[in-house]
Amino acid sequence: MAKNEENTGAQNAIVPADKRQLQRQPDESEKAHRARVAYCKLEPSQRTIAAAYRVFKDMEPDAEVKVPGYFGAWAKRFRWKEYAIAWDAYFNDIVATRRDEQMAAARRETVEQAEELQTLIKQEIERLKEAGQRRRLWPGASEDRTADLSHLATALKDASAARLAALEGIAPDLD
Repeated sequence: MAKNEENTGAQNAIVPADKRQLQRQPDESEKAHRARVAYCKLEPSQRTIAAAYRVFKDMEPDAEVKVPGYFGAWAKRFRWKEYAIAWDAYFNDIVATRRDEQMAAARRETVEQAEELQTLIKQEIERLKEAGQRRRLWPGASEDRTADLSHLATALKDASAARLAALEGIAPDLD
């Protein structure tokens, strides 16, 4: 399994391409690999060699520990910090992609709902115009057809604004 690296002058930087960042390196023992994975999977703010050792040894997070020299040597030799940065970038990309997909789905749903509401309001306005009579649209609505039309016009304007905001990717305030 080849490392996913890019030559950047005298230094090799680890590129955050995908989950292969956590695959075992050719000269990495199984134990060293498990230790690196434990380190990379820690939250960045909690990521220390001692914390990784506790996870590796299945110890309590607050347990006192003296990290053996070989563990720190693995961290340097197998570039744990660089791999952790690459892993974080990969993970953050996944989270951002999922969030973007969820936002797009929510915008599509908002557009569909606003369009349905617009259609219903327009139909009701037409019915009121055609009926030419006073009519209550909901409990407590005005007896005056003009006031009913005004409320419907406001509702139509709000539905249109919600639709436009969703189309533009802006979440409308729907309180």
